Amino acid sequence: MDNKKKIGYGWLVKIIVVATVFSVLGILLLIVMSNVLQGEEERHSQWVILIIGGLVLIAVIAVIWIRRILADKQIREIELEVAMRSSSALTKKPATPEKKTEEPAPLPANVPSGMVGSLKKVSDEMKRMRTEQKHVVYSSLTKVCEDFSAYAMESGVNIDFEMARDVFATMASSRAVWIRSDSHTFAKDVAMTLKKYFGGVNRSIRVDAGLRNPRTLICVRIGGTQMETSLAEELYRAKYIPNSICVTTVENADVCDFTSAFSSFIESFRAPEGETSLTVDYNGTLKGLRFIENKQMSFPTNMWYLLVASEEKAKLPENSNEYSTELYVKGKDALAPVAESEQKTHNPISFAQFEELVSDALDTSTLSLDVWKKLDRLEEYLQAKLPFAISNPVARQIERYSAVYVVCGGDEGEALDKVLANKLLPMLFKYTKEEIDHEGDTLSELLDSLFGMDNLPITHKVMTKYGMA
Repeated sequence: MDNKKKIGYGWLVKIIVVATVFSVLGILLLIVMSNVLQGEEERHSQWVILIIGGLVLIAVIAVIWIRRILADKQIREIELEVAMRSSSALTKKPATPEKKTEEPAPLPANVPSGMVGSLKKVSDEMKRMRTEQKHVVYSSLTKVCEDFSAYAMESGVNIDFEMARDVFATMASSRAVWIRSDSHTFAKDVAMTLKKYFGGVNRSIRVDAGLRNPRTLICVRIGGTQMETSLAEELYRAKYIPNSICVTTVENADVCDFTSAFSSFIESFRAPEGETSLTVDYNGTLKGLRFIENKQMSFPTNMWYLLVASEEKAKLPENSNEYSTELYVKGKDALAPVAESEQKTHNPISFAQFEELVSDALDTSTLSLDVWKKLDRLEEYLQAKLPFAISNPVARQIERYSAVYVVCGGDEGEALDKVLANKLLPMLFKYTKEEIDHEGDTLSELLDSLFGMDNLPITHKVMTKYGMA
């Protein structure tokens, strides 16, 4: 508490000292002038000026002091709320004997200078979370889907195995996942359940239409003081637990100028294997300076971003499917959650093993050459009228999605149907049917000749919904 007072009010002591010195000098000067001046009237006017000036000075200091006190009060309330939310992180039970677990790595010792005091509480919280979050060594991605589905069901969210398979296939495809549903509530429930499964706290980031600058997602100004956000905390945590999959959720992400507001994040979405960072330029006081190191905020490779659209048919940012993948989850009724005492142990897969199993899937379950030739034909058709391309990053996302989907028990036809519906068709939503179709040869007819529309029920449903059929 003493340190906090010194940081918050040291400047005020300096102002009072300086004001006192100048006031004393002013009084001495007026006394000298009063002795020099002979007129009684002149001496009275000097004292009147002195009194008025002193009152004005006192009023200015009082206003500044009150504003500072109110700002600090607001900051303390926010810090208390964040601390209370953090303390409500999901508590997991110890791993059962039949499951082999990976012990989390220790916290790094090289805490930057000047951050020891402010990081003590954060470090204690991170140690607690890392101790609880042990990773099960899974024999296959199928087992991962089964465990997540069981966890969701026990939590009261109706995510069956097939939906869990969609979730992990999408996560394998991209770090940025747009979650859509016919039920906005269910979409948020799926996102939060996945976040809590991987040890995250029950907290979402909400954005508004005025968001433009990515730095606002890291720092916010409150009462003249800039504070780090909960997203900065989650990014910092992910950086120091590199073998854990970390998840953050962003609600109503489509209502803002996403391309501008998330511009630095998009760079990390495009190149998930390489860690990127955002330079945070700030003026004035940055409260605490717990997570931003040398004005840099890192985007760790083990962080996933679940972006929840404001509604089912919301228009997503232009070209977003070049760096993200859509996940459609059909709304289901909530289940009665299982009592905590009766819940089974659920430990998530580690980041390293997830990437290893995805790599194994790519070695055994890639799309056939025949399917890629048909996708090339689709690309040629669309390029004849539109600036459409299946770029190398998009092709890589398609391969990773389909490989995980197939290795988890799905077939190639189902994987292709979902790739078309959730990855390629959204790239065409900004065009009208007339702009897409060729004269005498519609997109529907082409897909029917290439794959058979009877084999693409989800694709056909999406095309009908968005007026492309």
